[in-house]
Amino acid sequence: MTGASDRPDTSAYQPIRPPYPTVSVVVDVEEEFDWSRPFSSENTGVEAIRWINLGHTVMEAFGIKPAYLLTYPVARSEVAGALFREMVAAGTCEIGAQLHPWVTPPIEEAITDVNSYPSNLPMDLERRKNERLIAAIEATTGVRPMIYKAGRYGLDLRRADMLAGLGFKVDTSIMPFQDFSGVDAGPDFFGVPSAPFWMDRGESLLCLPSTQEMVGLLANRMPNRVLRALYTPRMERLRVPGVLARLGLLERLRLSPEGFGFENARRLIDACHARGITCFVMSFHSPSLKPGCTPYVRNEAELGRLVDTIYLTLRYLTETAGARPTSVLELYRMLKPEPAPSQPWRGKEDAPHDLPP
Repeated sequence: MTGASDRPDTSAYQPIRPPYPTVSVVVDVEEEFDWSRPFSSENTGVEAIRWINLGHTVMEAFGIKPAYLLTYPVARSEVAGALFREMVAAGTCEIGAQLHPWVTPPIEEAITDVNSYPSNLPMDLERRKNERLIAAIEATTGVRPMIYKAGRYGLDLRRADMLAGLGFKVDTSIMPFQDFSGVDAGPDFFGVPSAPFWMDRGESLLCLPSTQEMVGLLANRMPNRVLRALYTPRMERLRVPGVLARLGLLERLRLSPEGFGFENARRLIDACHARGITCFVMSFHSPSLKPGCTPYVRNEAELGRLVDTIYLTLRYLTETAGARPTSVLELYRMLKPEPAPSQPWRGKEDAPHDLPP
């Protein structure tokens, strides 16, 4: 289990706020597998990709250009390739990469729950897996991905330079107010900004966290160490978070149609607005658009509720909260600092001293 001494120092990360409210959507486009069973490199089916237009049509109606983050099995699919090449040509999506280590070559590690987090792999192995993933996506879609997500939110913030060196401009792996260290030694994101921030000193890799916040009477009155303690696996087993939520004291809400209905989304958006949070990032998994592929959508009725939640949430964000549809890479360009202009050489008096007259 990750201890406090293993957590990266997050004090240097400075949140950045867009000049106006924005809404972006990140979709994890991945293979189907049983979430209750052990990870397996044999789970490479991607039939659910044929259902992705159910969500895409809704997002397109609001001017949303989603970022589709492809895993390796999806990137190797001819059906997926044809679909995303058409969307890219139409300018209705952006393409990124999502690393699921257990299905991405080279598979040199043991397939375990701990190793399902890329952050737990040797950095060189994570880099080589990403190189194979990037090459597959580019070969299939014609796009070199510049948006990244570590599978299971398994990001090591200290590997920012490695990710930037691979050509990534935006990372979407952060889930604020979430500690995975008690579950298979994953990362701890308590204390990490919930607004965008630059992950590296060179300000070339933007971190764009998913929108997840604490809501309730105690939400702004507890330090992170107390919040972290309330959401440990032991407290979950004792149902402490559920009791706090029912009493209206404290609840962790995510901007996602998976497991969160529109009423939760509205409460979350209103809480963010009250705190001056202007960057909204909705996220979900593409297999949820086909019944039976994820725990969130087991039948047609649940699929209908999920699609309705996407529609109602985007309508509330754009019409009531005044958020402008902004793609992930558009947000990067908006927040990227302009380089200092070079001064023109005006003549002999400005010549460097080491040059001959």
